[in-house]
Amino acid sequence: MRSRLITDGLHPLEDEALMNALDTIDVTSRRDGVQMVFGVEDGNHRVYRLIETSSLLEAVRVIGAIRELGLSGAPGRREHGVLLQRVFVRAARHVEGPEKHKAH
Repeated sequence: MRSRLITDGLHPLEDEALMNALDTIDVTSRRDGVQMVFGVEDGNHRVYRLIETSSLLEAVRVIGAIRELGLSGAPGRREHGVLLQRVFVRAARHVEGPEKHKAH
């Protein structure tokens, strides 16, 4: 697995937790020819990090670690000349509107 920032050193504070989670992934899995590239968005919906895997098992483990951090997968797209299989985004929080009361 390889991971790299693709922005000018700017990244969200949560990136440290992401990197710690990726560091725990056992990368001794054999390469099986299934290479995947994932993107991670910042709060402004810009991909700031690429994560490249070298096996299906590694990709599954990366996806699991990312989801445990509260990110969800969005459809892939082309970014910075790279076709991303998935883009991971911070899950939108549900914001409650003003509470409505019944008139008595």
